[in-house]
Amino acid sequence: MRPGDPRRGDVLDLLANYTPADSEQADLRDDFINFVTGTPDCLSRECQPMHLTASGIIVTADGSHVLLNFHKRGQFWVQFGGHIDPQDAGIVAAATREVFEESGLALDPLPGIVNLDRHELSAAFSCGTHWDVQFICVADAPNDQAQASDESDEIRWFAVNDLPVVDKSVQRLIDAAVSRVRGQSA
Repeated sequence: MRPGDPRRGDVLDLLANYTPADSEQADLRDDFINFVTGTPDCLSRECQPMHLTASGIIVTADGSHVLLNFHKRGQFWVQFGGHIDPQDAGIVAAATREVFEESGLALDPLPGIVNLDRHELSAAFSCGTHWDVQFICVADAPNDQAQASDESDEIRWFAVNDLPVVDKSVQRLIDAAVSRVRGQSA
């Protein structure tokens, strides 16, 4: 990855336009800006032990359901996402590709970041830390058109008031996505 890669500028623009929901997200946004500014190859999975990733939470248009996948390697319920590939036009394109590859649904994310998350990974993964830029994808309604990829043991629609056990970062993402989707439909 070249230090002048324009995709870093796109990420910085997205971060600059992101309105954090609280002081924790504001601090994290500042950390992301510093990381992207100071790490020329931050979009590459070769940047070790940490790099940016992109993900998308799939929510129904009314905010009543979310589609999650049970990650095969991690053994937890989570949104769809992963590494930014060299052919991705940017981080939004990476999130779009990951959602399609892992769910079979061709959905474009809503404009703007919905949440940021920095998390350490277990020894089951080849990376140490993911700096995840998270987006929302909206589906008309829960449907059976979604199909799990080989990275998932299962994917399933859940009512937001009847979720499986998820960690606090996934719950935070779901809450942020549902709030935004419901706010747009009001």
